[in-house]
Amino acid sequence: MTLIQRTIAQFFLLQGIAVPLWWLLLWRHAPARDWFFPGPSAALWSLLPGELLITLLSLGAAMAAFRKHPAGVPLMWATCGAVAYAAALPWWWSLTTGRAWFSVVLMTLAVLFSFWGAYGYQRPVFARAKASAPHFWRALAQGFVFWVIFLGAVPAAVWQFERSVGIARFTPWPTWLCILLALLAAALNLGSMMVMVRHGEGTPLPLEGPNHLVCRGPFAYVRNPMAIGGLGLALVLGLFLGSSSILAYVLVGACLWHVVMRPMEEEDLRATFGPAYDHYRRHVVCWWPRRSAYVPPTDEQRL
Repeated sequence: MTLIQRTIAQFFLLQGIAVPLWWLLLWRHAPARDWFFPGPSAALWSLLPGELLITLLSLGAAMAAFRKHPAGVPLMWATCGAVAYAAALPWWWSLTTGRAWFSVVLMTLAVLFSFWGAYGYQRPVFARAKASAPHFWRALAQGFVFWVIFLGAVPAAVWQFERSVGIARFTPWPTWLCILLALLAAALNLGSMMVMVRHGEGTPLPLEGPNHLVCRGPFAYVRNPMAIGGLGLALVLGLFLGSSSILAYVLVGACLWHVVMRPMEEEDLRATFGPAYDHYRRHVVCWWPRRSAYVPPTDEQRL
């Protein structure tokens, strides 16, 4: 089992455990219904069959994947269908009541990750972009989707959750300072993306990754400038709003990226670029920038 396959199996296992815990939270803790479920308490029981189906399918898919059983992939696709069907209900609730957007965000993410897992378990999650593809426009589209979801929808849901439970705000940072920091973070995020497009001939999307190892621009100082820029934007948003919940969201996002996505990405880069990436990785760290730009070794130095 590869690292990616193991991560996908772990996701379905986590989903199978989280779904019944979510239902129990709604049943036992009435205030939580304002965050996730605006309906009456009696209507909770109508959710139970669907939640049980998702739980059983997710756990079955995880167990089959861990055992390398051929039923794993069909069970993953069945889970995708069950989660996508269940996600329609939170959307309807929120659009008709204006509440419970937190459940919309969580269910939408569950749909995206479930489909990603089912697709990627037997297919390459990381691949090189086609040389003839319009990398610039594809990268912009990918960046737009990322910003809308992770810098728009998710922080909005976290902000609504914070207000609904009455978490006190801290003193927001000055507006002028937040604007300046946001511009710097956005420039780092977008500038790194453009460097990858130009010198790597690829996009940030794993399925359309760069064809050449990118060691220029911000990548010459830190290995993951796009992640730092994106997290920096969310961090500035939390400082601007005085929201400790959004700051916690940034911390959780950074930990998930570092523990889940980074190992898979580095495994792919090592397999694709070999010793060149190993040398780059030894001399450029993940989160803290170098004082001077990284210079790749010459052919003579490699020998």
